[in-house]
Amino acid sequence: MHTTTIYDQYHIPNNLRQHMLRVAALARIILDHWIGQKIDDQSIVTCAMYHDIAKPINFDIEKQRQYVATEEEFNEVKRTISEMITKYGTEEHVVAIKIFQEIGCSAETIRLINNLEWIYLPRLLKENDIPALLVNYCDMRIGPKGILPIGMRFADLRERAPFEGIDEIAELTPKLESFIQSNTSIDLNTITDDQINNQIENFE
Repeated sequence: MHTTTIYDQYHIPNNLRQHMLRVAALARIILDHWIGQKIDDQSIVTCAMYHDIAKPINFDIEKQRQYVATEEEFNEVKRTISEMITKYGTEEHVVAIKIFQEIGCSAETIRLINNLEWIYLPRLLKENDIPALLVNYCDMRIGPKGILPIGMRFADLRERAPFEGIDEIAELTPKLESFIQSNTSIDLNTITDDQINNQIENFE
């Protein structure tokens, strides 16, 4: 099933679609220059493509006004939140796994979404879980408007949406970035929004 069809099926708002597409595009760019051990490219990109598909259940509805252009769009977001909670429940991580199963994701893709939580970074580094580290890294690099240096991304989150353990995770991000950099030939901090947008066009 085509990505846009799946986004439409679950009534995913445009701002959330753009974030997921950017994360997937960043993953694809890094993987296209991969020099590390062989990993399952498709599972990584697919996980990135749908990783926040259950995010609406945790939306602060009033904050969503800033991301929509019309009252009709706003009402659609409210309907999406209500329908998703009614059908799947209120625990985002569990809902994401249910949806991944519904859309026919592979076992490896489901394993990756099950490990896409930034708070798992200490464990993932210890386990040297390369695919999970890569998906988490790509998610960390994409801010609300596009790609950011990882330090700026965490600075933005501290102001806008801090989470428990953010300082511990932020301290580990240089180690994470160094590890990903050692496995790809592209300079991670030279990747641009234009490159990401070009890659998104390849998805469509």
